[in-house]
Amino acid sequence: MSKGNLNLFKNSILLTRPLQDSIEMSRNISSEFKFFIAPLLEIKKVNYDLGFSENFDIILFTSKNGLRFFKKDFIKDRHLVFTIGSGTQKFANKVGIENVINVDGDSEKLKKTIVPYLENYKKILHPTSIVENENLKNFFKNKKCDYFQLGCYTSNKSNKNKFIFKKFMKNCNNGMIIIFSGRTAQSFKYEIKKLAFEAYCENKFVFLLSKKIKRELSGLKFSEIFISKKPNERSLIKEIKKFQLNRYEVG
Repeated sequence: MSKGNLNLFKNSILLTRPLQDSIEMSRNISSEFKFFIAPLLEIKKVNYDLGFSENFDIILFTSKNGLRFFKKDFIKDRHLVFTIGSGTQKFANKVGIENVINVDGDSEKLKKTIVPYLENYKKILHPTSIVENENLKNFFKNKKCDYFQLGCYTSNKSNKNKFIFKKFMKNCNNGMIIIFSGRTAQSFKYEIKKLAFEAYCENKFVFLLSKKIKRELSGLKFSEIFISKKPNERSLIKEIKKFQLNRYEVG
């Protein structure tokens, strides 16, 4: 099938990430798709005190938002900087943080990667949302480390583009939905229940980063759910393109 013919079958994708991330992701996927951007999380910066930051050995970024709202000039040469995911690493490099130890995975892989460093580096600063990360808190506590979660932004469940959300769900049969986090999945499920849109989910294909996110969507039925091989944007986009190619071959 020619590229011109492919355009006749342009598919629709609902992007639910925060606005800036959704716009960037739409550019990274392909112009062959029609995008509906309806962020289900509202990210806002909060004020915080960084007078103590130089007391830390490791600074940990688990998302691009942690980087966006952290004062990068507080990072010194002696700090070890960890990131999770290639997207976070690239954003760190983009804002001038060159020496980064990246974990191409999730929090569980981070735990395995960071253990050898904890013998000499015991104080960890984690700029992230204000929602407490019990998982990492307990992990570092068990390793007898001083872990401090710095809440530098809020992540509130909110659907500001209800018109676009409804338009996609009601009109885009066989459309694709991308959900990047458990919190976004919770927000999506809430909107579906509130609008009584459960039936519209049944002809949609959902793309997720992990099985953990999938559990947040329990009770909703979709045409099919796909989970990327690695929990990052690049791997998820590969899954989308593979799915799209298979659809055209079948068609």
